[in-house]
Amino acid sequence: MKRVSSKLFFIFLTTMLLTSCSLTPQPAKVVKDFFKAVQESNYQKAEKYTDNIAIGELDSDDEYQKKLLKAINSKLRYEILSTESKVNQATVKVKVMILDLPQILSDQCLS
Repeated sequence: MKRVSSKLFFIFLTTMLLTSCSLTPQPAKVVKDFFKAVQESNYQKAEKYTDNIAIGELDSDDEYQKKLLKAINSKLRYEILSTESKVNQATVKVKVMILDLPQILSDQCLS
């Protein structure tokens, strides 16, 4: 009986540990989810992945601005270079490639 109860306890403990580890999102997945939300122009969702950055303010009722941001965001590319995790903190280095809108606009004005 003691052997059965110790095996059950071990199974329970293992299950709890695996479950608790899987509940914490992986840093790289958080970054991917953030950039996916930005690419889809879902600023409210993207803002949930940030601290003290008001990305949600990019939402606008102006149709021209919506189309412009959607076009820019659709060209957004990123590459996760590295991930470093500590106890309660993670650092993810990301290379971000996006349209250089000021350069495009200045080229258009010069043409």
